Amino acid sequence: MRSTTIRLADKDYLIQQLPMRLNREWRKKFEVPIEQLLAATKAAGSLASKEYETTADLLKDVGAVLLLHSDSIVRVLISSVDLISDAVFSYSPELQTERKAIEEKAFDEEIVKAFLEVAKLAYPFSGVFEAMTKLGQATQATEQNSSSQSTDASMTSSKN
Repeated sequence: MRSTTIRLADKDYLIQQLPMRLNREWRKKFEVPIEQLLAATKAAGSLASKEYETTADLLKDVGAVLLLHSDSIVRVLISSVDLISDAVFSYSPELQTERKAIEEKAFDEEIVKAFLEVAKLAYPFSGVFEAMTKLGQATQATEQNSSSQSTDASMTSSKN
């Protein structure tokens, strides 16, 4: 069983990973708001694969995506800190019992950091996603270097 230590209101808490069934139930509580954000993220992500002639064209498409998903994005973002707090407190029985005291002294930034740690326990694929992100960044850097080298080579050969 994995665990993580989070710090809230100047106190450390050891959070234990929930067993499979409880983890599933916890994730289901937060599916809808997460799916709303993911829909907008996926739509914005699709823009990354397109090539734009001008920045204005890119901004036009980004604006259209944001407009299309603005209601759900705004609703989720407005309540995001409360949603994140509920998620963190509901993941740990110890945090549930100390919620009132923690909320009196902790700051929003602390609960967001705690949520990121709890999410790693609740979504065991977080390491896989991090690895995929790093791989994607490395691939993109390699492609950029290759195209830069191709451009340099063609410029050198055209000079000769």
